[in-house]
Amino acid sequence: RHRCLETALLFDRIGQLGEAVGEFDATGIKLKALCQTRVGGWLCQGGFRQRVLVEQRRPAKTQFWLDPFDQDAADELFPACRELGVAVIVRVPFDEGSLTGTFTPDQTWPEGDFRNVYFGGRKLGETCRRVDAVREDLPDGMPMPELALRYVLSHQDVTTVIPGMRRPRHVEANLAVSDGVPLPRPLVDRLARHRWDRGYVLP
Repeated sequence: RHRCLETALLFDRIGQLGEAVGEFDATGIKLKALCQTRVGGWLCQGGFRQRVLVEQRRPAKTQFWLDPFDQDAADELFPACRELGVAVIVRVPFDEGSLTGTFTPDQTWPEGDFRNVYFGGRKLGETCRRVDAVREDLPDGMPMPELALRYVLSHQDVTTVIPGMRRPRHVEANLAVSDGVPLPRPLVDRLARHRWDRGYVLP
């Protein structure tokens, strides 16, 4: 925990730097320290820190991760954004592709693809096991990507979501989820059991 404190102090210095150049907002000068902060081999969840940044800086918008695995934003950040009228942009709703439900434990990617590191070693197998557990909660006929997007959009504080896409059909499928129909509340509550406070450092 002392390293989490050191990280908070470091972010304070980052904030001072940003103010000096007039570029600071709640994204910490666009440093990817929004959802998880890596310090000295520890993984410190960043929802609390992001909430503090929002409360101190009062930005018009902020970005954060949210999916059935990464649920920190709903704990600390969303209530602050709701109170202060800050727009919430959710990034990476598919957990870098795992929540599309298409990965396998022996999945490979071309050399240089960041997913070789993100899902490297034991991470891919563990991720696939957890995706299979989420699949057990899929409503009949609903694809996994739709579940992930509707999970995000079922949170009233989310203003918009930025899903990834690689093919035109992905764009069409993503757009179809913007019909304003959230997941049933009991299903959202069941998905809470898939929360994953990862015990290793992600790139």
